[in-house]
Amino acid sequence: LRSALAGHRGPSPVRMRHGALSPGRPRGRRAVTTLGFSHEPVLRDEVVTLLSPDAPRPGLRVLDLTLGLGGHAEALLEVLPADATLVGVDRDERAIAIARRRLERFGDRVRFLHGRFGDVAARLAEAGWDRADVVLADLGVSSMQLRSEEHTSELQSHSDLVCRLLLEKK
Repeated sequence: LRSALAGHRGPSPVRMRHGALSPGRPRGRRAVTTLGFSHEPVLRDEVVTLLSPDAPRPGLRVLDLTLGLGGHAEALLEVLPADATLVGVDRDERAIAIARRRLERFGDRVRFLHGRFGDVAARLAEAGWDRADVVLADLGVSSMQLRSEEHTSELQSHSDLVCRLLLEKK
């Protein structure tokens, strides 16, 4: 993250205030249902408040390292100036396909990259960017992934391995 923001000047792109994060449903938004999955971004309003600069620079660049179904990306693009662009990264191609449909109204303001978020510099280079003004990483597990047979079996095999390793330690 440091390398991605190395050239950033001015106020911090992430503003944290004591008590700024609070649980609750996004106000004024309904859940989006796509391919049988209902999706309501967690802390949507709080993310928008914290990551929307008070005076955005022209051509603001937003890097969403955990695009998922595009809920946070949509919320940010709705409030940012028309010249702001967003690159969304996700390792789940199905999620990218859903996000692509959800965000199609934003046209060429959005780019989609398939990959892992771990190497921020590589994701920036892949996007053709030398910097990002705003970086979002919603670290957690997607409910869509938990409901997916493919991901559930992957989690099961990982948990089996962890159990075996723990038993071997004893």
